[in-house]
Amino acid sequence: MATITACTVPEVIDMARRAGLDEVADRILYLYKLPLENCADPMDPDSARSLVSFLIKHHQELPKTGITLNPEGHVHGDWEFTEDNDVEVQFLPSGDVWFDYASRDADTGSFRSRESGTVTPDDMLKKIMPLVNSAM
Repeated sequence: MATITACTVPEVIDMARRAGLDEVADRILYLYKLPLENCADPMDPDSARSLVSFLIKHHQELPKTGITLNPEGHVHGDWEFTEDNDVEVQFLPSGDVWFDYASRDADTGSFRSRESGTVTPDDMLKKIMPLVNSAM
């Protein structure tokens, strides 16, 4: 399990900007400022930091990142590598990630999970890149 240092969301946004990830910083800021709905938790700063740390290290290897927030306050990254291959990653406050790599079934057109689990971000990338590269 990876460990990360506690921080605030504004510090995470600043970290992304300093790394030249202005679109990421803008998206996190937007999600951070959204009013909370019903039972939703506020954005977890350690989850946001985990995403930004991952993108600082790997953004050049990845397509544009879709960023969303779940009701527990965890930040999600989503990458569509091809029209038929999609990876959704929940960045956990612990520094680990839960990921789901899905590909489109040629016969039905529906997505099916090819691999999923909870691992470190680097291990997730090692697991999915061969799958993605073989599908391209």
